[in-house]
Amino acid sequence: YLLDKEKGAIYKYQGSQGEPRPYLAADTAPDFGNAVSMAIDGAVWVLFSDGRITKFIQGAPESVTIVGIDGPLSTPTVLFADDESEQLYLLDKGNRRVVVIKKDGTYVSQYQWEGITDVVDMIVSEKEKKILLLSGSKIYAIDIK
Repeated sequence: YLLDKEKGAIYKYQGSQGEPRPYLAADTAPDFGNAVSMAIDGAVWVLFSDGRITKFIQGAPESVTIVGIDGPLSTPTVLFADDESEQLYLLDKGNRRVVVIKKDGTYVSQYQWEGITDVVDMIVSEKEKKILLLSGSKIYAIDIK
């Protein structure tokens, strides 16, 4: 999948030699100008710099509202989901935390760490119960409880 901010499009590639095809429904024309992260778990999730999350299923958008969170997101930069994760993970650099929400938007927990302001990427293994944070040339781990 490829998110094209300028064209307001998401393209899906079929195989390594395949031509990209538009993924979004024909009547969908979202503004991806402030999109900061995309994750795929069967659905396509897009995180925006203002904390909005949009979920696309078969190209159709669904807004996800975060409910029960301890204070609003501030400078969210990374959204993580994959086909093995049951939850979504948001790197909230402004609040120096990783926020965990259910895929319906319900707040689950958060993990705070002062070093998060320097983190540039994040992956999660629920199986291993680890959140891995990339900062410079180092990888830091947070245990999922």
